[in-house]
Amino acid sequence: MDFENWIKIIINTEQPSKEIIGYYFGIFDSGEKKYILYLSGSKEFDSEDDDWACNDDYTPKDKYFCLNQYQNFGWEDVLNNVVEILQNFIKSDLYYNSFFAKAKGIATGFDGGDIVLIKY
Repeated sequence: MDFENWIKIIINTEQPSKEIIGYYFGIFDSGEKKYILYLSGSKEFDSEDDDWACNDDYTPKDKYFCLNQYQNFGWEDVLNNVVEILQNFIKSDLYYNSFFAKAKGIATGFDGGDIVLIKY
């Protein structure tokens, strides 16, 4: 499964409440450079304070996506690729026709690190 199919499933089956205004695509290393992307949503968003990204006000059932294609990549390359994927996503029709288009903010980053704002 690729990112587009994963996000389509979430868009079509797991609508968040209208209170969710921030979406965080977190990344973590599950061991041996096996990277996992996950989605959570927040009722808060503040482009000056990253704490909103820690909220789990929206957690889809299929929140995890394995980044198999980046196995054995360094974390910086993984982050750069995820940023590019999300930048392309927010330019797509899939995005514009989904609940993500109403978000005040979308970000990504590694757990415990700085976040990268994609939309704000």
